[in-house]
Amino acid sequence: MKTLIIYGSKYGFTEDCARELKFKIKDDVNLTSISKASKVNLKDYDRIVIGTPIYMGNIYKSVKSFCDIKKEELLSKNIRFFVVGLGGPETTMKNFDETMDSELLSHSLDNAYFGGAYVLEKMNFFERTIMKKLSKKQKFYVGINSDEINRFANNINGESR
Repeated sequence: MKTLIIYGSKYGFTEDCARELKFKIKDDVNLTSISKASKVNLKDYDRIVIGTPIYMGNIYKSVKSFCDIKKEELLSKNIRFFVVGLGGPETTMKNFDETMDSELLSHSLDNAYFGGAYVLEKMNFFERTIMKKLSKKQKFYVGINSDEINRFANNINGESR
């Protein structure tokens, strides 16, 4: 089976997770950023994995827009989603469930939380200021959840047999 991983990434963490996933899937896998995804022919793929960060409780805008535009095509595919965010697995997945299109969500074979990260150096002044204030009051979940990436990849690999 041929798999396409599409990811949206503002600071690079979602891309890092997508790359790690790519190397764990045993089939033919292509990786593309959401900014280039509109140029890809989804008909060339049996399976589509979409990775999105959750910012301020919402799916990354370009991922949401892509899913809205390509909804009918995605509903004809074998799809899965992974999310990243600083709120931890429960909060991040709850935000995802509340903001993802309900038809795509129910059609998805698997959804997973791969962790979260923030890199102050890549943020603008406003974002850095907010993160510094928030980090004093709130616990953030930082790091790649490799166990969940392995579980997710194993489910995909098991489907190929």
